[in-house]
Amino acid sequence: MTEERSTPTATQARDWLLLAGLLVLTLGVGQIGRIPARANQDWYDSLAQLAVKPPGWAFPVAWTLLFILMAVAAWLIWRAAVAAGEPSRARGPLLLWCLQLAVNFTWPFVFFGAQAPLPGLLVILLLFALVALTARSFAGLSRPAAFLLLPYLLWLTYAGLLNAGIVILN
Repeated sequence: MTEERSTPTATQARDWLLLAGLLVLTLGVGQIGRIPARANQDWYDSLAQLAVKPPGWAFPVAWTLLFILMAVAAWLIWRAAVAAGEPSRARGPLLLWCLQLAVNFTWPFVFFGAQAPLPGLLVILLLFALVALTARSFAGLSRPAAFLLLPYLLWLTYAGLLNAGIVILN
């Protein structure tokens, strides 16, 4: 007796392709953001910093995980809206998601590229507010998607504390 293998439907294939695209987008934002960080590492290392700063390797690991969670959360929102037969319901939450990703993209260019810790802190505060709004809007369609953004909010709180420490100590 042989088991038949089913082939994925076009919709399933499109779903997985969308997830792959979201992963490429978010991880790409992270990789591009590392450019000004690497270029200005000596400047960053010369700053007085809080004792609670993690080792350097923790930042790319944490951000990679957070970008993956962001992508999966957006994907879950799209799938939830489509499953409900109302893909247009995803428009507002996904626009917020895109906006927070765009603001996220700017932070390393402000903080590292412009060597501007105070404006960098303001970007983090704006980013925190946008991610909180995004999580709230996601909760209306998919609670799991909203919960996937909670580690991001926690990390932004920590990053904001580190950034504020640099502003105060320098």
